[in-house]
Amino acid sequence: MNVCADSIMKLGMSLNVSKSVTMIYKPYGTARYVPYSFPHFTMNGAILDTANSCKYLGHIISATDDDNLDIVRQMGLLYARTNMLIRKFSKCDINVKLCLFRAYCTVLWLLNVEEI
Repeated sequence: MNVCADSIMKLGMSLNVSKSVTMIYKPYGTARYVPYSFPHFTMNGAILDTANSCKYLGHIISATDDDNLDIVRQMGLLYARTNMLIRKFSKCDINVKLCLFRAYCTVLWLLNVEEI
């Protein structure tokens, strides 16, 4: 952590500690053997929060090493986009609605069926 802080200072950059968190991953299959108490990590004299999940580059990363939180979030975004299309284009033809759905709600339609 100190090497990271020193490198950031040498580059003339700053680190926002309030937006930074630490995540602790338990070793796979050894959760009952490894204690889950760790000291607080500090950077530039400030204590970093420890989180079970955080958003990084648009995706939710979880300390449980699964994608369930991100999948639920993406499903909610899909529902929101679909409902917006239904509401705004309710009087359009079904073919127009399908074209809009493919363009704004999915990326899988770009793939051929053989590639899936």
